[in-house]
Amino acid sequence: MDFEEDFERVVRSVFDGALTDHILDGGAYRSFPGTFFEAKELGTRLAYELFKGRPSDMWIYTCPLAWSEWFCGIVWDRTFVVIDTLEGTISLHCSTTSD
Repeated sequence: MDFEEDFERVVRSVFDGALTDHILDGGAYRSFPGTFFEAKELGTRLAYELFKGRPSDMWIYTCPLAWSEWFCGIVWDRTFVVIDTLEGTISLHCSTTSD
């Protein structure tokens, strides 16, 4: 895996939307049971918590590849990497599903 090739930068202003889309995609056999606006609220709340009130200090990347054996190797695999440039920390948020 090559970080520069396999991960795509996510613009901070649309990160909540990327999370919302991922939530709405559901899984192999089930869809998100809520409404679009409930998914949007979840995506927005997660982005808010990850940004810690400092979105300008964050770099976000995403990858749809199964880069670890933990993933199921299916279309719903997704990794979000949030780099906090002020605190010098990296958060990984990984999801997969086979329901």
